[in-house]
Amino acid sequence: GAGCASRVVCKECINEFIRGMNRRDGRKQRISPDNPMVNASDGERIPLLETSNQTTRQGVVRMFVATFVSALGPVCFGYALGFASPATADLSQELSTSPRAALSPGAISWFGSLINVGAILGGPLGGRCAEKFGRKTSIMLAGLPFIVGWVLVVVPSSFNSHDQLVESMVIYPLCLGRTVSSIGLGMLSVTVPVYIAETSTAAYRGFLGTANQVAVTQGILFAYVLGIFVEPYYWLAIGGMVFVVALVVLMLFVPETPRWLLMDGQQKAAKNSLQWLRGDDADISNEFSDIERNLMQQQETFSWSEFLEPTLWKPFVICIMLLVFQQLSGINSVMFFASVITNATHPSHTLKVYEPTMIGGVQVTVTILAGFLMDRLGRRVLLITSTSLMTISCVGIGVFFKINVDKIADFQSPSQSWLAISCLILYVGGFSLGLGAIPWLIMSEVLPTRARGTAGGIAAGLCWMCSFLITFFFHDFTVAMEYYGTFWFYGGVTLLTALFVIIFVPETKGKTLEEIETYFER
Repeated sequence: GAGCASRVVCKECINEFIRGMNRRDGRKQRISPDNPMVNASDGERIPLLETSNQTTRQGVVRMFVATFVSALGPVCFGYALGFASPATADLSQELSTSPRAALSPGAISWFGSLINVGAILGGPLGGRCAEKFGRKTSIMLAGLPFIVGWVLVVVPSSFNSHDQLVESMVIYPLCLGRTVSSIGLGMLSVTVPVYIAETSTAAYRGFLGTANQVAVTQGILFAYVLGIFVEPYYWLAIGGMVFVVALVVLMLFVPETPRWLLMDGQQKAAKNSLQWLRGDDADISNEFSDIERNLMQQQETFSWSEFLEPTLWKPFVICIMLLVFQQLSGINSVMFFASVITNATHPSHTLKVYEPTMIGGVQVTVTILAGFLMDRLGRRVLLITSTSLMTISCVGIGVFFKINVDKIADFQSPSQSWLAISCLILYVGGFSLGLGAIPWLIMSEVLPTRARGTAGGIAAGLCWMCSFLITFFFHDFTVAMEYYGTFWFYGGVTLLTALFVIIFVPETKGKTLEEIETYFER
């Protein structure tokens, strides 16, 4: 090393060289008892690889525990999204004989889409809470609107089952409950990705970051599976409460993020949190100093004028565009109305009840696969592959509906049903491979620490506004453009998304949050 008088390899030279290589290349290998060893000049055997961010096996386990506990939030999130599909089957006028289930198609449309309305407010609210009260506390606070919302959804079940009820007596508490629940959903969509990003190391952040979307898909799948076996709908709502209670209780046992604690001036608590996350025997001095130095270079308090600075508006625009494209791809309308779409493909098929569950299973499986690929292939490769597959599948679904438009209108069994179901599964799988998880992961990575809550909240609010519009007007789209036109529109959006990623989205694989912030300063 520079200034080193030793004529042979010394411990300090090796470690300085390797630290520089790790920072430059974003290497994933970390010091551990199993790493290769070399002999230093003083005779001591030292690790061949050493980084400034050492994490013991104990620390890795604790990182996973913190991630999976916080990921109960997205399970609640996904369960609320998936709840609409089995619940509407139970509440629909055509399918149910219960006097309580007297909802028209228009009421069902409101019931399905209102889950986005509160999320429009919940996103910014969650962002501000994350800045003021902390990431962990905000996740726990999100449980309150969820509980209130599920209680309201259950309210119509308390009416006398022998009374013939008018639609308004059923739909008002149901819609109010969905709206209130969605406030918690919007809060969690911001706070959980930020919590996971700020408690993970660069080596594990991509893999652990996908836990957010994996949990969402698991929540959707839980709702679909329970919907097959559990009737009436209000027992599904009670199941949603169980997940929320588990989230709030278990979050008590994991720490707040070190970055927020430092921003709040709690230096000792921040160091204790980082030590817990990296392991009792880990050397956290360099990582702690990097975080501290990065925060010191930023303003003491967040100012709205920072949105005019390239270090914020560039990553902010990237986040907004990815999240808007995610919703304009039509994924939520497809998942909300999965049973409606599969019914249209073959109305007499005996397995149509199980097809939404099969689709949910594909989501979970492919999202888990994406987690393993995230830190190997990178965010950009997965996003481009994901949107390309979605474009192909949307074209295929559109072709199916175009060929069979007359048969579907007459409720006849269409031909080539295999094409529609195969393309629908490819569409959901493609989404799960990249466009589902990565926009939320990138949002938690590229936004500056001090603005992460506020800017992320605004981006999430816009995301849920698009989701509401796409979901609510899905029926109108299919009337105006037919099913084939609707899916061709979604295919055009996913093609534009691929081009946007190629041109504007940087790779964040293997970089620390501080290195990513430095990238946008150029």
